[in-house]
Formats: sequence, C-alpha cells, structure tokens
Amino acid sequence: MKGGTLILLLWTNISLSHILRLPECNNYDAKFSKISYHQRLIGNILKTLDFISLRKCLTKCMWHLRCQSVNFKRQNETCELLGNSLQSNLTGNVLSVPQTGWIHFETDYDEKTLGRWCSNGNNNPCNMITERCEDRCVGNYQCVQHGEQLQSLVQTATQSSDHKSGNQPAELAFDGLEDTHSCTNREQYAPHWIKATFNQRVFIEYVILVNRANLIGTEHGVRNDFIDFFTVLYIDGQSIKTKFGNTGHIVGGRKTMLCQKYADELYANQPVTQGPYGYMNIAEILIYGRSE
Repeated sequence: MKGGTLILLLWTNISLSHILRLPECNNYDAKFSKISYHQRLIGNILKTLDFISLRKCLTKCMWHLRCQSVNFKRQNETCELLGNSLQSNLTGNVLSVPQTGWIHFETDYDEKTLGRWCSNGNNNPCNMITERCEDRCVGNYQCVQHGEQLQSLVQTATQSSDHKSGNQPAELAFDGLEDTHSCTNREQYAPHWIKATFNQRVFIEYVILVNRANLIGTEHGVRNDFIDFFTVLYIDGQSIKTKFGNTGHIVGGRKTMLCQKYADELYANQPVTQGPYGYMNIAEILIYGRSE
C-alpha cells in the first residue's frame, strides 16, 4: 500500500511537454505543457465530450477559441475543454484536485496557432492585442478577434460628476455606440473618474477608449489623455485594484490597451484634467473578453 501511494505521488508531480501535430497543416500547432497525471482542474468547463481519443480531445481544444486547458480520462475516454488554466488563474477560482485516472493538459496559449503560415517565420499580419493569427492550411490565414464585446454585461455605470446639461451620463460610455458620449463637469470637480460594474465576473482581454469624433484635431481632442485604467476584483470582502493601462496622448481618436485580467468592475481615473475647461468626455469604452 505504501509503495502504491508513493507511485501515485510521483506520477502526480510529473510535468512534461506535449506538442500536437495536425496532418491538415503538417505543422506544430500547440504545445501542451505542465501535463499532470491523476489531476483534474475544476472550474469553467466549456464542453464535455465522451468517447473521444486524447488526440481528438487536444485537437478540439486547439480549434476552440476559448479553450486553454484539457482534462482527459482514458478509462472512459472523457474529454473536458476548459476556459481557464492554472497558469491564468488570477482569482483563485480554479482548483486542481487529485482524481485517479484523470490527466490535465495546459496549453501555452500564446503559441496556440493553427497551421504553418502564422508560425513559419512570417511577420504576424494581425493586431497583436485584439487578434490572433490562425492558419487556414492552404497558404493563407485569418485574423480572429480575441473575445466578445462585454457592453451587455455592464450592470451600472457611474462617474465622478455629471455635465451640467444632465444628458451625458456615464452609461453613454458603455452603450456600444460611438456617436453618444459621457461627460463630467468642469475641472473644479476633478480628479475625474468613470466606473462600470458588471453583472458577473468577466475576463477582459483588452479595452478601447474612443474619443468624440467631432473633437479630434481640435484643442478639445485631448480631454481623455492620460487616463489610468484599472480592473477591480472583490474577494473575501476586499477590493483589489490593478492598473493595466494608460491612454497617454491619444493619436487617431482611439487607444487600445491590453488587459488580460479578471474583473468585477472596470475603473478609469484621470489624475490631472486635460484641455480647456477640464472635462473628461468619452464617446465609448469598448470592452472585449469573456464572461465567467
């Protein structure tokens, strides 16, 4: 019995690397690292597949845009595609537990590409923040957008002050429309901030701040410069605020910021007002990611 226990512990702690090759493209497509035997990751199961081989299970994960890891049980050929992994488990919601017969595979998500065009020394033709490159295995590629728009998951939106007109509330910065806008009051009400509270926890891939089109190129086009962006998580009664971006001086009317963090709220703060009158005046804050 003691010997059996020792063997189980040895297998549980083995960490290997597995690279899957697809015949469609004849190229390495994804590296599954940190293979853990007799371990099962609990949380965010995207799909369960029965009577499927390990190879097909890993292939399904590669083709699924949100899959980051896999649980597989050889005995009954059960495959679980997971939208999370130990590597990206920022909130502690994901738990790896000992379960005999299960094997857990994690992908190196940044290297998860399909085919040879994107990974054969070519310059990535896609936007490095908002898209990932996928080969189509016939000598060309497609750029796939990271995440879905999360505007519909914004439950409430508030800002530090409202414009005296009363018709430019914070909600208009999260309505999905770029021809409406939010606006704070003047600089005497600074520092300005705006906040969106989600109706559930989300994973934010990236955020795009959009300036009012009719102000671009004018002296008022700097109103949203140098805004700090944060994610806010509420865990065990405490709030954890993490900065992930700053708009800097916005050129071209919009600023894209990589986030890749979990959030219960999105918070933006402008420590020092910019431009005449000192308004913070946002056409839209586009949020892309996934719900949890």
